[in-house]
Amino acid sequence: MKSITITAKVKLYPTSEQMIILNKTLSVIRDVLNFVSAFVFGQEGIRYLELNHALYYPVRQQFGLRSQMTQSVFKTVLATLKSSVRKKPVT
Repeated sequence: MKSITITAKVKLYPTSEQMIILNKTLSVIRDVLNFVSAFVFGQEGIRYLELNHALYYPVRQQFGLRSQMTQSVFKTVLATLKSSVRKKPVT
């Protein structure tokens, strides 16, 4: 059986308590992005699987991130790194 994914855009109207939680979550994500970026910086050609093996458990334990968010951070850092490498001027 084939599965179909449906994506919907929704607008959230968080309460002030929910906004506090959301801001804390975003702060942790920013810290994790910086942590992973520092690890990746200078390691040319690092691949997702290598990054996952090296940092998956340390990130989950140190920052308390769930699995899906951890994986998302890895993919985001690698995609950003890849796009910044392509944009380097040729000298």
